[in-house]
Amino acid sequence: MLLGENVNYTEKKKNILISVTEALHNCNQSILWIKEQRKKHGTSLAQTYILTRLQQQIDRLFIIVDVLDSDSRFNTERFVEYFKTVVKNENRKNSLKEF
Repeated sequence: MLLGENVNYTEKKKNILISVTEALHNCNQSILWIKEQRKKHGTSLAQTYILTRLQQQIDRLFIIVDVLDSDSRFNTERFVEYFKTVVKNENRKNSLKEF
Protein backbone atom coordinates (compact mmCIF):
# COMPACT_ATOMS: atom_id res chain seq x y z
CA MET A 1 0.00 0.00 0.00
CA LEU A 2 2.92 2.36 0.59
CA LEU A 3 3.98 2.19 -3.04
CA GLY A 4 0.48 3.19 -4.20
CA GLU A 5 0.41 6.14 -1.81
CA ASN A 6 3.85 7.28 -3.00
CA VAL A 7 2.76 7.18 -6.66
CA ASN A 8 -0.41 9.10 -5.78
CA TYR A 9 1.65 11.75 -3.91
CA THR A 10 4.07 12.06 -6.82
CA GLU A 11 1.20 12.50 -9.26
CA LYS A 12 -0.42 15.17 -7.08
CA LYS A 13 2.91 17.01 -6.77
CA LYS A 14 3.37 16.90 -10.55
CA ASN A 15 -0.16 18.25 -11.14
CA ILE A 16 0.36 21.07 -8.65
CA LEU A 17 3.64 22.09 -10.26
CA ILE A 18 2.03 22.04 -13.71
CA SER A 19 -0.80 24.26 -12.41
CA VAL A 20 1.65 26.68 -10.80
CA THR A 21 3.72 26.86 -13.98
CA GLU A 22 0.61 27.57 -16.04
CA ALA A 23 -0.46 30.30 -13.61
CA LEU A 24 3.00 31.89 -13.82
CA HIS A 25 2.84 31.89 -17.62
CA ASN A 26 -0.60 33.54 -17.39
CA CYS A 27 0.90 36.20 -15.12
CA ASN A 28 3.65 36.84 -17.66
CA GLN A 29 1.03 37.25 -20.38
CA SER A 30 -0.88 39.72 -18.21
CA ILE A 31 2.26 41.75 -17.59
CA LEU A 32 2.93 41.89 -21.34
CA TRP A 33 -0.65 43.02 -21.95
CA ILE A 34 -0.32 45.79 -19.36
CA LYS A 35 2.95 46.92 -20.93
CA GLU A 36 1.28 47.08 -24.34
CA GLN A 37 -1.60 49.11 -22.89
CA ARG A 38 0.70 51.64 -21.31
CA LYS A 39 1.91 52.61 -24.77
CA LYS A 40 -1.64 53.73 -25.53
CA HIS A 41 -2.71 55.08 -22.16
CA GLY A 42 0.54 56.06 -20.45
CA THR A 43 1.89 54.87 -17.15
CA SER A 44 3.23 56.03 -13.84
CA LEU A 45 6.55 55.41 -12.18
CA ALA A 46 4.73 53.45 -9.46
CA GLN A 47 3.09 51.14 -12.00
CA THR A 48 6.41 50.55 -13.74
CA TYR A 49 8.06 49.73 -10.43
CA ILE A 50 5.29 47.30 -9.47
CA LEU A 51 5.46 45.54 -12.84
CA THR A 52 9.23 45.24 -12.57
CA ARG A 53 9.04 43.77 -9.08
CA LEU A 54 6.23 41.44 -10.11
CA GLN A 55 8.29 40.18 -13.04
CA GLN A 56 11.24 39.56 -10.72
CA GLN A 57 9.06 37.56 -8.34
CA ILE A 58 7.64 35.48 -11.19
CA ASP A 59 11.14 34.73 -12.45
CA ARG A 60 12.13 33.58 -8.96
CA LEU A 61 9.07 31.35 -8.75
CA PHE A 62 9.92 29.74 -12.09
CA ILE A 63 13.33 28.82 -10.68
CA ILE A 64 11.76 27.41 -7.51
CA VAL A 65 9.30 25.32 -9.52
CA ASP A 66 12.19 24.07 -11.63
CA VAL A 67 14.01 22.94 -8.48
CA LEU A 68 10.90 21.27 -7.04
CA ASP A 69 9.97 19.22 -10.08
CA SER A 70 11.22 15.66 -10.08
CA ASP A 71 12.65 15.46 -13.58
CA SER A 72 16.30 15.67 -12.39
CA ARG A 73 16.98 18.53 -14.79
CA PHE A 74 17.72 22.06 -13.68
CA ASN A 75 17.29 24.86 -16.19
CA THR A 76 20.68 26.50 -15.73
CA GLU A 77 20.04 28.93 -18.58
CA ARG A 78 17.03 30.38 -16.75
CA PHE A 79 19.03 30.64 -13.53
CA VAL A 80 21.99 32.33 -15.23
CA GLU A 81 19.69 34.84 -16.96
CA TYR A 82 17.96 35.54 -13.67
CA PHE A 83 21.30 36.00 -11.89
CA LYS A 84 22.52 38.42 -14.57
CA THR A 85 19.29 40.39 -14.24
CA VAL A 86 19.65 40.58 -10.45
CA VAL A 87 23.21 41.89 -10.75
CA LYS A 88 22.21 44.41 -13.45
CA ASN A 89 19.24 45.62 -11.42
CA GLU A 90 21.32 45.93 -8.26
CA ASN A 91 23.83 48.10 -10.11
CA ARG A 92 21.07 50.28 -11.57
CA LYS A 93 18.59 50.31 -8.68
CA ASN A 94 18.78 54.07 -8.17
CA SER A 95 18.57 54.97 -11.86
CA LEU A 96 15.32 56.52 -13.05
CA LYS A 97 16.25 56.31 -16.71
CA GLU A 98 16.05 52.51 -16.53
CA PHE A 99 12.29 52.77 -16.09
